[in-house]
Amino acid sequence: MNSTACQTSVAGVTSQSIRLPRLHLLFLMLVGGLTARPASAQSISITDLTEDPITVTVADALNPGDNKTFMADKAAPEKVTFSISLDGEGGGFGVVVMLEPDKKTVSDILELHVTQKTRGLGIKYLDISGTFTSDGNPKGLDLSTLGLTDAIKAKVLQMGLIEDGSAQDIGSRLIDTTTGNALAIGGLKITAASEVPEPSSVLACSGLLGIWALIRRVRSS
Repeated sequence: MNSTACQTSVAGVTSQSIRLPRLHLLFLMLVGGLTARPASAQSISITDLTEDPITVTVADALNPGDNKTFMADKAAPEKVTFSISLDGEGGGFGVVVMLEPDKKTVSDILELHVTQKTRGLGIKYLDISGTFTSDGNPKGLDLSTLGLTDAIKAKVLQMGLIEDGSAQDIGSRLIDTTTGNALAIGGLKITAASEVPEPSSVLACSGLLGIWALIRRVRSS
């Protein structure tokens, strides 16, 4: 009897000592699953293709209220602004450019302001606002309006992407204008698809000029 009771007691203790950690583990897994924030859940896609208006699509599976599509204004150069928030720490102002095939002419500029904020229970998050500027002017955009130092300007140009129409990872190229290092944007993924204008309009102008020259030559003769 005593031996049996002892075995039962030991078995009970052993059973509990096994069950409790499992329950605790399941709880942790559940909480972890609820709080996990994969980087792919928050992204920004910029599209600046020939003959189409510039659009910025914010995809935020964690904060559905942030899901929006922003359109560029009709001014020249075209500008489109957007915003998103995500958990994390950091802050700063970053710049990245897209270049034409000559690797010198700036066709697009992305400016990103990252502000550190805090919400309930002391949770820190990043409030991010950006502006994407594009211009079809052959001379390109002027970086001097951003007030960058020569060193930072050189770094921004060095890290610039050559536009080719494909969606490129522009977020990883953002340069913090204060430190010259990569701008920290948490797990946010930013891509941009931009392409140089098709030469059709240039060829059309050249053709018209050729015809006009031929007409003048005929008239003069």
